[in-house]
Amino acid sequence: KKAANYRKLSAIALAAKAAKKHDDATFAVVEKLLTVNPDVHTLWNFRKEMLLARAGDGGAVAVGPELALTAACLKKQPKSYGSWYHRLWAVRREPARAPAELELCAEFLKLDERNFHCWNYRRDVSRLAGESPADVLAYARGRLDANFSNYSAFHELAAHLPRTLDRETARRELDVARQALFCEPDDQSAWWYHADVLRRCEAEADLVDAEIATLRELRDLEP
Repeated sequence: KKAANYRKLSAIALAAKAAKKHDDATFAVVEKLLTVNPDVHTLWNFRKEMLLARAGDGGAVAVGPELALTAACLKKQPKSYGSWYHRLWAVRREPARAPAELELCAEFLKLDERNFHCWNYRRDVSRLAGESPADVLAYARGRLDANFSNYSAFHELAAHLPRTLDRETARRELDVARQALFCEPDDQSAWWYHADVLRRCEAEADLVDAEIATLRELRDLEP
């Protein structure tokens, strides 16, 4: 019965989209469908279309209801690309909300540290909030402190490192990677980051040689 009702409402919504109907009844149907299945991109696009049409030329879209809807959808499906994208669309219309979104991301990443949709969203709202590179790196390091087996956090670190590392930075990042390797020697994330850092400090031959010796030590510990 639920499936039949969903199909019926979907047909109503798609017919309304084709007819460019933006009335309250259609708006309610689309919202109900999204709360049931937030992964239908056509419905998110139709909702945007209705919001812009109802706001009129130069009118403002009410952001609060969009945040409430996407929050409900993300609670149901935390990796819903459509929900994250719609939320970003809404926050871009009121960038002052971006700092609070960083807190939301922190909560979601505590629940699932590998939710790359949330990591991507965090990257966007970080820029909107004007978060400093130092704070971005500090957050990524904090997630690694919680769990070294976190590819997304390693990726975030790598994305904010210069292409060529000075000696001090290279030592620091190799130390981060080394700690992870000794704690989780079978985890690919730490190996990837270790190799990435080494590529960025090729000019420091003695550092590279020292890392080779360290890896031999690790091999002896974990043959």
